[in-house]
Amino acid sequence: MMPRTTPITRRLARDLGVDLERVRGTGRGGRITRADVEAAAAAQGPTPTPMPATVPLVHLTVAVDAEALLDLQDDLGREVSVPELVSRACGMVVRSDPALDRSFGGDALAVIHLNVDQLRPPVAPPAVAILAFGAVLPEVVATGDGVEVRRRMRLTLSIDDRAVDGVTGARFLGRLKAALEQPLQVLA
Repeated sequence: MMPRTTPITRRLARDLGVDLERVRGTGRGGRITRADVEAAAAAQGPTPTPMPATVPLVHLTVAVDAEALLDLQDDLGREVSVPELVSRACGMVVRSDPALDRSFGGDALAVIHLNVDQLRPPVAPPAVAILAFGAVLPEVVATGDGVEVRRRMRLTLSIDDRAVDGVTGARFLGRLKAALEQPLQVLA
């Protein structure tokens, strides 16, 4: 049986994390009062800090043909890693477009690489976006007159939809894909 309370008292109990079934009412007819809820909350100690609101995310993914990127890495004697080339390309793309620089410049864009097929990590402030990419894997790809095995990787851009719109994110990914598929410009 539900203890006798008012809607305001029930909301206060919920906000303070108080179980009304464990509160003894001191009001008329045993009704639980605001003071009863506040006393119960004080007796149980501090309330846990609420979790921050979930960041509204948009995830955009593109497949990148990594053949030229890996060839460049071989030509350089593997002195530069794929993650380093991707990071350099990100910086180049962001700096090349004032709108992208406003959205992704400074600490606004984080980059993460893990040796998995694909990942979609959360955005952690102060960043408003995170670019995640996984392993370079061989894939069967349709060509004009058949199929071919190509080494490719997936880039996923997770963006805080409150700060960056999907169109801007897609433009960034498109330019990044083009830069990685023609990687000589990344070294310039």
